[in-house]
Amino acid sequence: MRELTCTMITTYDQDHATATTGFRRAGGEAIGRQSQTCLRTPAGWRVVAAHVSFMASPAWPR
Repeated sequence: MRELTCTMITTYDQDHATATTGFRRAGGEAIGRQSQTCLRTPAGWRVVAAHVSFMASPAWPR
């Protein structure tokens, strides 16, 4: 389970979007960021690029 914060979804047109969020795993101190770039295809929305990383120091937004 993860606690999400500062989630933002940005659309660029009807077929392109990005999503970013900060997160912390339940019971953990490590803080992470996740981003996804999405593209609408004839088969539906697909994630075409993604990134997940953890920050070295806990600068968690409060």
